[in-house]
Order: sequence, then structure tokens, then C-alpha cells
Amino acid sequence: MSSNVYHKQPQPSRNRRDRVVVIDGPSKPGAPLNDPDGKANQNTQKTIRILILLVVFMGGFLFASIKILEVLWGRKDRSVRRITISQPVESQPAVLSRPATAAPSTPATVTVEPVAPTTPETDPMRRMNRTTSETVDTIYRWGKVLEDAGEFDGALARYREALDVDPGNVTVLAQIGRLTIKLGQYGEAVRSLQKAIEGANNNPDIMNDLGVALTFDGQPREAVMLYDRLLKAQPDYEAALFNKGYALVQMRDYSSARPLLEEYINRKPDAAMAFGVLAVLELAEKNHDKALLLLDKSIALSPGWSMPYLDAAAICASIGRTSQALEYLTRALDVTSPSDVYRHLQTEAFRDIRVSEEGIAFERVLAERARERLQPPAP
Repeated sequence: MSSNVYHKQPQPSRNRRDRVVVIDGPSKPGAPLNDPDGKANQNTQKTIRILILLVVFMGGFLFASIKILEVLWGRKDRSVRRITISQPVESQPAVLSRPATAAPSTPATVTVEPVAPTTPETDPMRRMNRTTSETVDTIYRWGKVLEDAGEFDGALARYREALDVDPGNVTVLAQIGRLTIKLGQYGEAVRSLQKAIEGANNNPDIMNDLGVALTFDGQPREAVMLYDRLLKAQPDYEAALFNKGYALVQMRDYSSARPLLEEYINRKPDAAMAFGVLAVLELAEKNHDKALLLLDKSIALSPGWSMPYLDAAAICASIGRTSQALEYLTRALDVTSPSDVYRHLQTEAFRDIRVSEEGIAFERVLAERARERLQPPAP
């Protein structure tokens, strides 16, 4: 470990005291040229040191100011808050036309016609369009690489760059819509997907994704109207069945939602999310045991999805089944973070459990799990 060592200046020797110091000239009329104590030299050195310190200080201040400005302008230009995604979008109660991290099923640009080989002299406009198309394609694919690597804010920034080059690009608009749904930025998702539909002639996949964004943006009625149009044109579009049912649940229109969800399960019997939403309908009718059976079915189909465990725990807590509630929470710890379980434990349903001996003991388990996660992995 290094440390700074400060050296005390040695006292001048007798010979140095007796030495005559000659300067260029007096600082003012009448000033002596001879300085037997060396004060002029000391003052000169002191002045130089002060100037050096001043330069260093001002340089450091300038460097810090530049860095601060870079950070502020970087945040302004990015305009994307960094968000940690705890669950994939497939785990949310909605079905996108395709997952936001899937490989693109369409070309990265909307330029469908091949560009004939030309020269700038014969057709400069077509060459410019081709260059723009290739630029959008490059930026878009760069964004896809970042998205697939989990760098969602970086991917979104790249997609926005591609959109700056080609504001009407349907593929980029649709991908921005899917990714912003995943990030919980539903307002932007709605705007992007609405623009994409205008350029895609009511593409069913984009219509379905727009319905998801509208539902999460607090506009379930508009989503239901959109799904009605979609299902009228394509009755076999399965994702729209579930998503319309879920939008109706948000409107508390349970009687209309049930047949849609049951039809979706008939077509996709392994749909864990549908069983979870059906449990909401049973819970609304105070059928607690039926709701728990449906949630157990959802857990069996998708054991890595935390929401059925947490919902089942809340149901058990609300009807006084403390041990069963804590059992579900303990199982949830294997698939989600201790902080997620802790937040769930702080909800109203667990008020009595939190002050019970079992609840206090479970909180100690949560704290221990949290400490284990904070410890660095063994080398």
C-alpha cells in the first residue's frame, strides 16, 4: 500500500544565506537588488507554485464540468430510463403476435421492390433510396443484437435511430411497439403500433399487439373493439381470443370473458396464463378452492412463472390459511427474487400473517435469502 511522503525543506546553509541573489530588476523604484535572505527567490517559487495549483484546479474543474455535461446530454438524448426486466413479456397476461426477442420474420425494411443496378448519373434518386434502406437495415439489426442480449434500452435507442432515417418503416415501428410493451412504456407502444398499422394495411399481428398495448395503457374498451375487428377478419387468430378475454376481465365483464378464455384453453390446453386469468373469474365469485385449483394447474404448466404462486398465496392469506400462504411464497422464492416476494408480503392480504410467529419467521428466511444473493460467487 503506497502513501504520500512529504519532505521537509532543508534549512539554507550559511553559504546559501551569504550568497547574493540577482534578479532582473527591482519590482518597483528603490527596491534593492541584493537579497541576502533569499526572500525574492522564495517568493518567486511560491508564486510559481500558486500558478501551477491554480492551473491544475481550473483544469480539473473544467474536466469535471465537461463530464457532467456529457452525462446530462447523454440522458437527454437517450430519453430511455434503464429498467430491469424481472419477467419476460410472455409471462405477462397477454399474448403478443410474436415475442419481442424473436428473430424478425419479415425483412428489416419495407422496401420490397429490388433496386435495379444503376449509376448516379442515370438514377440518383433510386441510389439514394437504396442507401437509406441499407442504413435502416444495418441499424435495425444492430438493435436486434442488443435486444437479444438483454440490452433493451440500447436496442430501443438503435430502433429510434433507424426510425429517424425512415419514419414510416413498418418493421421498425412494430418492433418498437413490442419492445416498449415489454419495458412497460405502453403509451409509446400504442403510438408506434398505430403508425405501423397505417403503413401495414391492418396487419393482424400488429393489430393484436396494439390491442395488448391499449389494454395495458388503461384502454381495454378500445382494445376489445380492435379485437372484434381482428376476429371478424380472422376467427382463427388464437392470441386475439385470449387478449380480448383479458381486456374484458380488466373491464370486469367476467361473463363475456369466460367463454373466450375457455375457447382459448380448448385450442391451447397448455396455456398457463389462461388458467391464471380464469382463476380471477372464480375468485370474483368467491370460489376460492376452484381458483386455487386453476392456479395449481397454471403452476404445473409453467413452474418458472412466479405470478400463480403469489396469487395463490394471496388467496390463502385472505381466507386465513396462513401455512398454505407461506408455502406458496416459499415456492415462489425459487423462481423470483426475495424483494419481489417481500413486496407481495407487504400487501393488505398478508396483514395478519406479518404479525404472526410464522410470518415473522418467514421474513427472517427472506432476509437470509437476500443476503445469499448479495454474496459474491465463490471463485
